[in-house]
Amino acid sequence: MISKELARRFIERVSKHTDYNINIMDENGIIIASRDPDRIGNYHEIAYRIVHGSEDIMDTTGCVIQVSCPASTWSLKWTAAGKGSSA
Repeated sequence: MISKELARRFIERVSKHTDYNINIMDENGIIIASRDPDRIGNYHEIAYRIVHGSEDIMDTTGCVIQVSCPASTWSLKWTAAGKGSSA
């Protein structure tokens, strides 16, 4: 499980490279870090369903959400302004 502090720092770093909102949820589907601080502590049903195996990937209003490994081993790659990046 990723700590709340590490999740917060991760959001802080990634936010420098994108304007998208970013949320990190725990195994109970609770948002533990977010670019939007008002969302922290809220329940995220889709994240809960992905973590508990009832879904592997979901497309919601054009945003694709996927979890392929435990949060403790995440290696995120994204594209910011057409350039590959990783955190």
